[in-house]
This record gives sequence, structure tokens and C-alpha cells, in this order.
Amino acid sequence: MDDVTRTHTITQMATEAAPPRAWCLSIVHHGIPAYLGRRVILQPGSTLALGRDCALFGEANLGDSRVSREHALLKITESGRVTVEDQGSRNGTWVNEARTENESVQAGDVIRLGSTLFLLHQSEPSPPPHQDERIVGTSASIRRMLDEIRKVAAHRTTVLILGETGTGKELVARAIHDASERGSATFHAVNSGGMTDTLLQSELFGHVRGAFSGADRDRVGLLESASGGTLFLDEIGDASPALQVALLRAIQDGEIRRIGSNKTIRVDTRILAATHQDVDQMVASGGFREDLLARLSGWVIRVPPLRDRLEDVPLLAAHFLSGHADPPPGLHHRLAYALIHHRWPRNVRELETVIERAWIESDDKETLGLTPGLVELLTRQAIGADMAEEVEATPDPKRYRSKEALEELLTRHRGNVRHVAREAGVARNTLYRWFQSFDIDPESWRS
Repeated sequence: MDDVTRTHTITQMATEAAPPRAWCLSIVHHGIPAYLGRRVILQPGSTLALGRDCALFGEANLGDSRVSREHALLKITESGRVTVEDQGSRNGTWVNEARTENESVQAGDVIRLGSTLFLLHQSEPSPPPHQDERIVGTSASIRRMLDEIRKVAAHRTTVLILGETGTGKELVARAIHDASERGSATFHAVNSGGMTDTLLQSELFGHVRGAFSGADRDRVGLLESASGGTLFLDEIGDASPALQVALLRAIQDGEIRRIGSNKTIRVDTRILAATHQDVDQMVASGGFREDLLARLSGWVIRVPPLRDRLEDVPLLAAHFLSGHADPPPGLHHRLAYALIHHRWPRNVRELETVIERAWIESDDKETLGLTPGLVELLTRQAIGADMAEEVEATPDPKRYRSKEALEELLTRHRGNVRHVAREAGVARNTLYRWFQSFDIDPESWRS
């Protein structure tokens, strides 16, 4: 097998080798923090009774006094269709913040009973156990990633960490290092595109006195000082051609030469690398060396984007809020709903920024609410990503981004949000964000 085929196969494994998925119902908002992240697997052909005395989520009851004793039924057909049916509850059953009596639901929908929010999604039925307390999340994708970290940490192989900006690739690298036999040794991290090529090569390989202008003394590089430990090369896709050649030699031979020196130095440094770029495409276009990619991708780990593990959003929010107060404040269900329905184009890093904003803006430090400033922030940050995805669904989705146009659609479809979304050519998640930004209650059109 040649390098191109091998490299392509390795990187595709990171996205294609996923186990079968099942319908799941996860708690994403609850007055008792311990409930967050709990989930139940939905079996085809079954009916799930949700009510105050429901003990499916690990306690004697659901723990929400605003939930009726027999509140709603969740039905799953053999073909996989899911419906939610209210059972005459006192406070109603809500799907995506619209009250309903009987409605089909799909992946990504949020069901509210009382003050409790449930996220309907698809996930692995039996994910491996949680392994690392520092990587926050109970989703199957995170648990699977943690299991990969545990497996590969015990070996000396190189690891290529793939993931979008803001997903936490360096945290994954540190977890691999800490779980390995090198955990007590040095861990260095360097951004491969964060400085000039000359400075970066000096940073990695070191130099001798007089090697270049300003080199007034010998300097030990990170590859040498991390010998016995780990070097993390972040954004390796930004590495210059010259740096790629130098790194290839260091990884192949286990030897380096300081800039300006002919002397080789043996190093025992484990290399971890990460990028948000499509490395296969870079190889195909000649922007990245095939042989270096083959050396770096001894094992490939993909860090899932936040939009693919929305059930982890409340846990991450609580984690970030724990830095402000102990115990951390709760979230109003409207804020929790807005966070669940955001697309998070900048991933966990963006969530941290939003939570910081929520803490600053909220007057109530016990329960943070959805302020107008947060609505504006979430709407503004989502527009670019959503429009890029939805441009094929409708010739000009922007024409619906006015209060008048949305109210006209709601009138025409009698408040049926599903039909409104279909005509507008956008996802319902996007539509609800627009409703929030214009203070539109779709429920009023239904009546």
C-alpha cells in the first residue's frame, strides 16, 4: 500500500469507524445538578412514560415538582419514528419551546416537562466508561475518545489529533501525556504557525552561538529538552515545507541537530500533533508531505465538535461557572434551551465566552437568565455558520430574517414551526433563534 492510500485510510478511520447508534433521551437542564447528563436508551417499539415518579434516570423520582405524575408518553415505532404525547399534564409538554399535545420529534429536539429539559438524540447504546475528569462530558463520542486516549497512552506511537478550532485538542494531548509512562516528565506545547519559520526551528531544534544574527549563546530546543517526555505540535498543518523536512528526519531517526551545528543529538521525545485542517486535502494539493503525515498518524484521534455532543453543553457550562462560584449557579430553562439550540461554530471556546458573558450580565447569581445581550451574541455568532450551511436549501434565506416575514409565515402555517422551517429552507434550530431575536412566540399563532 502506498503512502497516499495508507494516509487516506488512517484519517478516514477517525470519522468512519463509529459503532451503531440508538435513540437516547438525555437530561440537559434540571434543578438538581447531579441529574445533568443522565440518559435513557429508547428501544424500538416501546413506550416511555415520563412523569414525576419516573425513576429511569437513576433516582426514586424525576425530582421536579412541576412535572405531573403522568405527564407525557414518548413512543418509538419499530421503524424508528418518535412521537411525544401529553397526558393532560398541569404545566404542559413543550417541544422546542412550543406547547404540544401530540407531535413527532426528531434528533436535536428539546422536550420540556416542568422545568426539566430533555434532548432527543442518537448515540452509542453502550459507550465505554468515563476515564478522565478533566475532559468534561458524558456523551458517547467523548467517552469513546477517552477510551482511545487510554489505549494509545501506554504506547510510544505518534498521535495525530484532528478537530475544529476550539474543540480542545491540546487538552487531549495533555491527557495522553499524563496517562502515559512519561506523565511525570516534561510536556512542551508549541504552535507550528505561531511564529516565523526561523524562530520556530530555533525553538524546536535549538541553536549554537553565532548560528544567526542575535544568537549570542547556545540554546537547547524543545525536542531536546522534552527528551523522555512529550512534545505537542499544535496546528501542524501550518508548518512550512522546510520545517516539515526537519521534523520528518527527527521522527524517523530520533536525532536532531541544533541550527548551526554538525553534531547530532539523540532524543527520546514522543510527538503528538494536531490540526483543524483537512490533511488529506493538503497532501493532495501538495501543501503537506505524505511521508510526514504517515509518520505523524501512527494513531488518529478526532475530537468531536460541540454541535455533535449537545448533551454535554450543560455540564461544560457548570464546569465554567464553577470558576465563579461554589456551588456554581444554575441556568434558567430558557438559557439552557438557547445553549442547546446554538450551533457552536467556535466550539467549547465559544461556550466558555458565552458563559462568562452570562455571569457578568446576570443580576441573579443563583440562576442565570437569557438576557437580551446573550440573545444578540448567540444570534450574531450563528449567522455566518448557518447561512453557509443553509444557502443550498433556499435561494435567499436572508429574506426571512425580519420580524414581518416570520410573522407572515407563522400566520400562513397557523404556527406550525415545522412547516415554517420547510418553506424558509432553514433548520428549526435556526428558526427558533430568529424567533428569540425578534421576541416572537410561535405558540400564539397556534391558538
